[in-house]
Amino acid sequence: MPSFPLLFRYSASLDEIVVLNFLPNRTNSRKTGRHINGGFMRRLSVRTINIGEGVVAFAALLALVVILQFLGGAYASGFGGYPDEPADLVTSLMFPDFITSLEFHHPVQFAQQYYYHYPKVAIGKWPPVFYGMLGVWFLIVHASRGSALMFIAIVAATTASVIYLTGKQLIGRWAGVLAAVLFVASPLVQESSARVMTEHLATLGMLLSTLCFARFARTGRIGDGLVFGTLAAVAILTHGEAWALGLVPGVTLTLTHRWYLLRRLGLWLAAVPALVFCVPWYALTLSMSEGSWGSSDYSYWIHAVPSFTRFIYQDVGLPLFIVALLGVWATIIWVKPRTEVAPQWAALAALVIATFILYSAVPVPVESRYVMVVLPSVVLFSAAGVNWIAHRLGARLPLVVGRVGLALILMAAFAVGSFALPLQLRNGGYGKLVGDVMARVSHVPQIWLISSGSTGEGCLVAAVALQERRPESYVLRAYTILAGGDWMWHNTRDRFDTPAKLAKLLDDLHVTIIVIDDRIPPDRRLPYQARLRKLVAGESEKWELIGSYPQTQGGIVLPNSLQAYARRPIASLATAAPKIRLDLLESLMTRKELR
Repeated sequence: MPSFPLLFRYSASLDEIVVLNFLPNRTNSRKTGRHINGGFMRRLSVRTINIGEGVVAFAALLALVVILQFLGGAYASGFGGYPDEPADLVTSLMFPDFITSLEFHHPVQFAQQYYYHYPKVAIGKWPPVFYGMLGVWFLIVHASRGSALMFIAIVAATTASVIYLTGKQLIGRWAGVLAAVLFVASPLVQESSARVMTEHLATLGMLLSTLCFARFARTGRIGDGLVFGTLAAVAILTHGEAWALGLVPGVTLTLTHRWYLLRRLGLWLAAVPALVFCVPWYALTLSMSEGSWGSSDYSYWIHAVPSFTRFIYQDVGLPLFIVALLGVWATIIWVKPRTEVAPQWAALAALVIATFILYSAVPVPVESRYVMVVLPSVVLFSAAGVNWIAHRLGARLPLVVGRVGLALILMAAFAVGSFALPLQLRNGGYGKLVGDVMARVSHVPQIWLISSGSTGEGCLVAAVALQERRPESYVLRAYTILAGGDWMWHNTRDRFDTPAKLAKLLDDLHVTIIVIDDRIPPDRRLPYQARLRKLVAGESEKWELIGSYPQTQGGIVLPNSLQAYARRPIASLATAAPKIRLDLLESLMTRKELR
């Protein structure tokens, strides 16, 4: 029986197997014909089986993702799972609206006007790829909560399918199944599957580009290097955390000692897509990202990396974490000489190392969602660890029994210790409120004012944008108009500090609908919120309470916490859309880059 390190050294890809098996014999014309025909038929058969297996795996994993989404309440929720979710949705809606607009608009001017209508446009603050891809999806299917979540599910299932095929190639089919199921069932992955945000697309892009570099490390071909660089650029233009891919080549070469690749042109050409597309984008939008980074004082450097490590440990649990470390030992550390380390394993480890180096150098917010990009590596190394243990037990148990038994034990330990549905992300209430108000005013565009927390205001913006032809109504965020400050709720001030000033502003802007959230968290309460509530409740001759609605936050239903007021006489609101003073609105907006 071969030594254990040799178990992980075979890394031939399917296309290489096809070439070796079906290269025709040209020594005899009659034989050549037979070999070509036979080779073609066998190649077609192998590829058909492989494609069929990939389709079946994708369909099964997609079904699993959707089932978990339903069980977690994702399809019954709104866009309040995270403060950035409404912005990601609204910005994605802007793309198809721009494409289908009958009038010519400069893209920046269109974004400016769109922001005045729905002040949750995040283009520039974040890169464009996610918004563009989801926007194209909305051109194909009707834009809704369900269609947006289905897009996320498809991306998640694609990532899981890549994990399955990688595990199958490196170890065996059972390993691919184990790694893919663990990935989909991970609490962090489930949370991202319940939100319309960038994590899944960034994870897919980073995994694919990493595996493409592993292919380049095997072949040294220019084309493989360019594919890696192109996919890396796409990932970087999806989320800034993908800049970690710039460190993957160096770490991979260090782990494999394939220093001769430094002389290959493909390695250096791989940087061209990022230099041409990514660097200019990030340079031009740098000022828009102010306030997006975490604290950069000494305390960040002390706790950031340990915190990110803890997030992974809490997500996968102790058994899987230990088995994954054994997989790293078996596939990389124990393999001697270094040149025998399989490039796929080295690249997967490099992705983890590079990500943590980036998080050590750049003060990103210390949040668990940022470690999802390394979970594909973790689950694949856990499968490698199971394989290594099974071979160690080979003298006592048949190899198949050991693999299957250990895989089942690991999955059971994960299910008991770590698996959990993201029920705390259940949210909603704004969609029902907006639908009722729109029906009452005969779907005539209105000028809304919403007073809530950051997430609540964003939820109403998203609900209005989804339920009308865009852009029509103006949705004013009380935080933006009445308090100012930046994207992160810093530098606020009380702009209209008396009831008279506030009432005059509402009249000057021709506000017709006001929504007040009575359950704003104490740490987010600002003086204008109580002032606005008292004003509309006291001016019954001008404002009429037309409904009280429940909302769901963190999985908890808060009855009658949303109050909707309409300007009297209500019947007039259904006859014609009010005219907003755009000059006044522009002067009150705080996102200077969209003025």
